[in-house]
Amino acid sequence: MKTADSTDIQEHYNPDEWRGTPDKLGHLCDIYPWISYLPGKKIYLVLWCSTNPKDLPIGYDYYILTWHNEPLDPDWIKQQQANTSGKFYILMPRKNYNLDIPDVIFLPYYEWDHDCAKTLRWFPDIQQREIKYKYSAICNRITQNKIWITTKLLETAKDQSLIVLNDWLQDKNVHNWELTGEPILDNLTTTFRNKWQGVTISDEYSSTLNHQRHNSNPWQPAYINTALHFNNGGFHYSLMQNPDGTSFIHPGPEVCEKTVKCLLSATPFINCNQFDTYNTLRDFGMHFDYGFDLTWEDDPGNISRFKNIINLIDDLNHNYSAEQIDAQTKESCLHNQHHILSGGLHRICRQQREETVEILLDDLCKS
Repeated sequence: MKTADSTDIQEHYNPDEWRGTPDKLGHLCDIYPWISYLPGKKIYLVLWCSTNPKDLPIGYDYYILTWHNEPLDPDWIKQQQANTSGKFYILMPRKNYNLDIPDVIFLPYYEWDHDCAKTLRWFPDIQQREIKYKYSAICNRITQNKIWITTKLLETAKDQSLIVLNDWLQDKNVHNWELTGEPILDNLTTTFRNKWQGVTISDEYSSTLNHQRHNSNPWQPAYINTALHFNNGGFHYSLMQNPDGTSFIHPGPEVCEKTVKCLLSATPFINCNQFDTYNTLRDFGMHFDYGFDLTWEDDPGNISRFKNIINLIDDLNHNYSAEQIDAQTKESCLHNQHHILSGGLHRICRQQREETVEILLDDLCKS
């Protein structure tokens, strides 16, 4: 059983994964006070599930698992439910679109307000935007989606862009270089391998410490000095295929510290991540009236969605200046920043959490 160190909570958005029964939780009950109200049944907890979680112990009737920023693994959940024969409750800051697993209940549990508050505690000196670049994009850990966006900007708007590119590459993150069959995207992959692979590009903001306490600064040049940020997410998959050929939409969207930095710094961003991010954030009071097409973000298809983002870059290159983009997006971005700073996001998240906890406790008591 893992006991979270207090520094985990101070240095990260959430502690390391914790496992055990509710009576062993100790001071972490302060984070999830509703756990003290769980009925006296055979319940096992896994809080802040990690990327590669271990097997769950058998012998419990109920399993409550929470996710924070890490994407969940549907195959692992199916396997664990089959192994334990227990009833699962999955609490996550995501929508469940159509993923159906027997005896698994998915419940929304959003803590974006806590992430924003922690970021502001780490970096409290709010800075004003000063536009020096039209675009920015960061590609520290190379993935398939980041290759497409970063290469497109380097090839078509390099002199107008603030690009950060590192050489952290694992073949599994680029599908072992397997092409997609979509010429627009495959040409970008080929160009990256021929021209940009192994190249490193840095900006004036230097942070060699690779953990959230240091790399979540929303006031760095890639945000406050650019008219438009291309928000390269770490998990961009929405439409997924089962082994039997059927498909499902992966729970999402992922809203991690990359998006938090854009919202806090009033920086407009192109969501290069899972689909449905803008609409989901709208449900929490955000605005995205940017003045150019964002309807591609309604498409769960991973290939088709990113093809349309590449087409959007062409449109922005030819038809919009940095000044136009800044002027068109400013009202929405300032609204979003104010919505966070004034407590609006917190009120909506808190209400949603309270509703989910009520559903969870009610279902447990009836079971």
